[in-house]
Amino acid sequence: MVRRIAFVRFDGFYAVALQSARLALRGTAFGILKEGRVLDASGGARRLGLVPGLTLGEARSVIRAAQKGMGVAPALIEYEEEDFLPYARRWLDGCLGYSHIVEPEGHHAAFLDLSALARAEEVVPQLTEDLYHRIGICPRVGLASSKLVARIAADVCPGQPMEREDVFLANQPLERLWMVEDRVLRRLLFLGFRTIGEVASLPVSALVRQFGREGIRISYLAQGRDPSEVRAEYPRDEVYVRVLFPQPVRLAQELEAGIRRAAERLSETLRKRDAQARKVSLTLEYDGFRVVQASRTFVRPLQSVGSLLTALRLTLRKLSIEEEVYALGARLPELESVAASQRSLLSSREEEKARRLEQSLRERFGKDAIRRASEVPMTRRDRLLALIQERYRQYGGLHCPEDPAEIADDE
Repeated sequence: MVRRIAFVRFDGFYAVALQSARLALRGTAFGILKEGRVLDASGGARRLGLVPGLTLGEARSVIRAAQKGMGVAPALIEYEEEDFLPYARRWLDGCLGYSHIVEPEGHHAAFLDLSALARAEEVVPQLTEDLYHRIGICPRVGLASSKLVARIAADVCPGQPMEREDVFLANQPLERLWMVEDRVLRRLLFLGFRTIGEVASLPVSALVRQFGREGIRISYLAQGRDPSEVRAEYPRDEVYVRVLFPQPVRLAQELEAGIRRAAERLSETLRKRDAQARKVSLTLEYDGFRVVQASRTFVRPLQSVGSLLTALRLTLRKLSIEEEVYALGARLPELESVAASQRSLLSSREEEKARRLEQSLRERFGKDAIRRASEVPMTRRDRLLALIQERYRQYGGLHCPEDPAEIADDE
């Protein structure tokens, strides 16, 4: 199976989303500021010269010029994530109808792994139309065998199939090699290279001499060799991984390697999110993109590689392997927080343990043999120290002494 990765991007997303969240902004000229730069701008603001990418200083200059020349001053609005989340969820939820592997890039763009679809190229027009109807903005969709080329395709030829990715990539300006650091691109441009193909034709040794070991990666990317995988990061309350076998497998022993790899990737993602799962869904993909699926729910939470490996093996037993398997997918829905469940579990256990211990000691040594901290009277010294600390905090003292002797020294 060939990897098919789509990159979806909405130009002007933030301005449209903000007008949806704040109806009073409709029809007005405004720009959205994030980290000292213009993130997006409404159509009216763009016509006045306030465009994405401007620094705050440049934006203010544009506003002054617009005020002086046109009598209209676009407003600058600080970015607040809450304004854009609902709008982003609309189109990201639409992507889930095509793939369980969705990796958002901000709120306006995302990578989708469409490798499980029989004819991904034929799906792109339908995907584009569906997402347009969800938020009213036509997306730019690029499709390729890698994240690198898919994003470039969304910029250059959205929605159009590519016959030869290597030829397409070779003719692109060097600046479109977005996975390479800006300092490296500037150096290559200084050396006289203008297209990605020119860099791809260089011997690896020449790039290594200029950039060290990074030169090997630069050479691979210039040739379109990008092995990075799309990560299933949406929705946040579930995890999905897909393992593609180098060649079709049929025996359970052959499937074991894929099961183990899926367990490792799932565990890594769960640890990063500080999450755990109790439900497992496993899919096997046969020739012709036919899919069979089985699910299982477990009493104990799953997070470690070992627990997930056991869960996937048990779920696999519910499936009959009738023919060669090309890929497998594992999904963990309804994730829960590890910290929250552990805190509640431990607190209840520790509380009960402490209560029983206290009761046992009182029965053996008498009611007054043990006292809680709240029952112990404060000494005169402790009361004085507490009073002094309170006064220091009340009057904004920079230093709150821990010992009364320290006050005497200061005086």
